[in-house]
Amino acid sequence: MMKLKTKKRLTNVAQAIFFLLGGIEYAVVLPTLNEYLGSLDGDATFFGIVMAAFSFSGVLTSPLYGLFQDRFHRTKILILFANLFEIAGNFLYFVGGTKYMLLGSRLVSGVGAGVGSSIFAQISRTSTEKGRASALSTASGARQIGLLLGPALNFPLNSLDFNIGPFHVNKFSGPGILMCILYVVLEFVVLFLFYDIPPLDKQDIILAAEENSALSPPSGNVTIVDGKDSLEKSLYSINADGMSDLLDNANSSATNGLPRLNSGRAEVYQRDTCNNDSSEDSYGERNVDKIQKISLLDVFLKEEVLVLLTAQFVFMFNQTCLETAVTVMTKNLLDFGGIENSILFAVAGFELLASFIVIKCISKFISDRTMLFASVTLELVPYIMLMIFYPHATPGRSQNLWWFSILFIIQVSGLGFLVISIVSLFSKVTPPEMQGFAQGVRRAVGGIGTIMGPLWAGGMQNIPFETLAIMMALFLLVWMMSLMSWKLLRPHSEVAAETSQASCKEDSKEETKPLLNGDVKDYGVA
Repeated sequence: MMKLKTKKRLTNVAQAIFFLLGGIEYAVVLPTLNEYLGSLDGDATFFGIVMAAFSFSGVLTSPLYGLFQDRFHRTKILILFANLFEIAGNFLYFVGGTKYMLLGSRLVSGVGAGVGSSIFAQISRTSTEKGRASALSTASGARQIGLLLGPALNFPLNSLDFNIGPFHVNKFSGPGILMCILYVVLEFVVLFLFYDIPPLDKQDIILAAEENSALSPPSGNVTIVDGKDSLEKSLYSINADGMSDLLDNANSSATNGLPRLNSGRAEVYQRDTCNNDSSEDSYGERNVDKIQKISLLDVFLKEEVLVLLTAQFVFMFNQTCLETAVTVMTKNLLDFGGIENSILFAVAGFELLASFIVIKCISKFISDRTMLFASVTLELVPYIMLMIFYPHATPGRSQNLWWFSILFIIQVSGLGFLVISIVSLFSKVTPPEMQGFAQGVRRAVGGIGTIMGPLWAGGMQNIPFETLAIMMALFLLVWMMSLMSWKLLRPHSEVAAETSQASCKEDSKEETKPLLNGDVKDYGVA
C-alpha cells in the first residue's frame, strides 16, 4: 500500500509536467503561427481569430470540467480525457493544409487546456490555506519554465525539413508533431503518477491510519479485497456526495480522536474554539449543510468574489493587450528585431520565475490580500509611465531604452504576485465543495479577457494615450475595489473563526451574569 505522502509527491510531479507542457506549447506555437497562416493565405485578422480560438474553447469547457470535478472528485479521469483533445488538436496542427484546419486545431486544443480548472480545484482542496499560495506558485513556476524552454526548442524545429509518409515536417508543422508526442507522454505520466488526493479533513484520518499500521502491523482479521485491505478500500471510497465512507473497522482503528465520518457525512470534531486562534478550522466541514443550500448565484454575487473576478479579467485583458503590442512598440521605438525580442521575453521569463520562488518563500508570512493590493499598486506605475512617454516618443534607442527598461522591469515584477494572490484568495472565499466550478468560472472570466485584450491592442497605434488611459483606469478600479472591500478579502475560515470566538465570548458573559439584578441589600442580605 503506497503511503499518502508518496502519492502527493507523485501527483505534484504530474501536475507540474502538465503545466510545463502548457508553457512549452504556447512558446513553440506562437512564434511561427502567423507565418504558418501566411503560407496558407491567412491574413492578420484571421491570425487574431486563431489566437482567440484557443481561449474561446477554454472559456466554454473550464466550468464544465469544474462541475464534473465537484460532483465526482475524479481529476485523474478528467485529465486523461481532456489530454486526448490536446493530442488531437496538435496532430491537426501538424497536418495543416488549410487555414481552417489550423483554426480547428486550436479550438480542439483549447478544449483540452480547459481541464486546468480541475487541477487548481484539487490543489485548493488538498493544501492548507497558509500553504496554498506556495503550492500554486509551484504550478505557475512550472508553466513559466515551459515558456523559457519553448524558444530553445524552436531552434532545432526551424531546421526540420523531411517527410513522414504524406506529411511534410518543417518549421511550421514541427511544433504540432512535437506537442502531439509530448502530450502522449503526458497521458502515461498521469496514468501512473497522478492520484486523486482526498481533501485535507480526510488526509488526517488516512495519515493516522498509516501511522497506526506502521506501529502495529495488521492482525489476521484484516480482509484482502482485490489486492487491497478493507481499510484502504474504505479510505479511498468516494460516494456521490464526495465524502469518504469509512467502514466500522477504519473508524475504530484509525481515527483515535480525529473527526469521525459516517454514512458519507462528517460529524465534526468539536474543538475548543474559545481557546483556539487557528484560522485553519475547516470551513467546509463546519458548514456542510449550509453550503449545500447556497445557490451558485449567492456565491458569485458576494462582494469579495466579484472583486477577485474583476481583478482576474482586468489582469488578463491588460496583460494580453501589452503582449500583443510590445513587439510593435519595440520595433518602432527601439528598432528591436526577432533576436532582441527573444532576449526581452527570456529576461521577463526569468524575472517571473524568480518572483514565483520568492512567493513560495514568503507566502506563509504575508496574506493574499496584502499581496494582491501591493501588486495592483505596483502595476499602476508602468501604465502611468507609458501614458507619459509613449504617445510622444520619437524613434531612437538612446532616448527610449532607459524608460522602457524601467517600466518593463516594474511591470513584470508584479505579475507573479498578482496571479498567485488572485487564484489563492479566490479558492478561500468560495466554498470547498464547489472549487472545480468556481475555478472554472475564474478561468473563463480570464479567458474572456485574453480574447478581448489583443483586439484592444489595435488602438495602441492610432490613439495610444486613450488606449493606455482605459487600461490604467481598469487597474485603478481594481485598486479601489480592493481597498473598499479590504475587510472581506480574506479566507472565510478566518471569518468563521472570529464569529465562533465572538459567540463564545457572548456565551461566557451570559454564564457569568448574576441571576438576580440589583443590589443584594435590597433583598435583606447583609
